[in-house]
Amino acid sequence: MTQLTHTTLDPATVRADQGEARWWFDALAVIKVTGAETGGAMTIVEMTYPRDAEAPLHVHYREDEAFWILEGSATCPFPAALAAQRAHRRAACR
Repeated sequence: MTQLTHTTLDPATVRADQGEARWWFDALAVIKVTGAETGGAMTIVEMTYPRDAEAPLHVHYREDEAFWILEGSATCPFPAALAAQRAHRRAACR
């Protein structure tokens, strides 16, 4: 039988003006927390897109991707999430 291990990490606190900013295609990406800081559990990136921008169609094979849309709307172009997601609604696109 496989025994699961659990590692407890300290909470991360990141101010709104903190993070490593990078341009990614048409969007400003601010890396708030990295996988190294979360024991590989997640990376949190704040993305700011111009109106009508599109991320390139892509697939994640090893990780999930989730969104919290603060303003505007977004459409995930695949069968499980064809409906547009509106501001202040969570969308988990798998």
